[in-house]
Amino acid sequence: MDSGKKGKWVTVPRPKRPASPGVAIRLAAIALGIASGVQMARHGFRIPLNDYLNNVINLYDGALSVVGIIVEPLARSALVKLREWLGVDLHLLPHWRHVLVLLWLYFGSQARAGWAPFLNRWGKGAFDIGWGVACALFGGVAAGTVSLSSPALFFWPLVATVLYRFGEDMWMATFLFLMKSQSSRTGTRVSWFRFLADSLRRQFRNDGWRAVVAIVVGFAFAIDGSPSPGLIALIVFVAIQAVIYLRIGFTFPLNGEQGGDFVTRFDNPATRNGLNILAVLGGATFVVWLGAFA
Repeated sequence: MDSGKKGKWVTVPRPKRPASPGVAIRLAAIALGIASGVQMARHGFRIPLNDYLNNVINLYDGALSVVGIIVEPLARSALVKLREWLGVDLHLLPHWRHVLVLLWLYFGSQARAGWAPFLNRWGKGAFDIGWGVACALFGGVAAGTVSLSSPALFFWPLVATVLYRFGEDMWMATFLFLMKSQSSRTGTRVSWFRFLADSLRRQFRNDGWRAVVAIVVGFAFAIDGSPSPGLIALIVFVAIQAVIYLRIGFTFPLNGEQGGDFVTRFDNPATRNGLNILAVLGGATFVVWLGAFA
């Protein structure tokens, strides 16, 4: 900023942000994700932990069972109905709670990133939370009907992710009326059905190649004798998603426009999502290594 004298400039310091509970919530969410990731890895890959970490993780598992007291009776009742209708014997395995936690943390971060352009639209915020809980419950319970060693473990979280994004697009197309034709520079709005068809096409295009890469890697590990190729495929898919988030956040930090300093890029919701995912993956990997080999 000009100081009032020609040829002299002064640097205006960046204003300090007020204290926010968001950082504490973010760290708690990462810790929950790490704990659930460790539980899935130790059982899926059959990795024993030392007594200390085993006790800590079991305490978390016991606390998480409170969720099961509310949800499990309803889920088991639904599975009984499906068994009667389809003739398929389905059982709910314990890892469903950890899939639920990881999916909800992911959808929660997605919802928070989506609120940024619509901070005054509380209806969308409420929808994102409710729809995220519903999709996380569906993905967790469905993934809990297959073993951690099954390749199908990768399928159900992927379906839940597609459903969540499709639900968000339905809300925006129905209530926000902000979606405009990508093929027209005049900004003409497309029809509701056309927009949803474009949404599905975009999701299959964007998620399809990631899913193929994840499946190929999981299949390669299955050939090599891995006890949980589905879990490996899921890890690969999520890691690719984290890298894509970081690329979006650092390339388009200002509402889709290029530019901005490092702090702006770092504060972008997409960047934070990518860092959260990598923190959970890296933290769970470190804890498993520490408990098994250190």
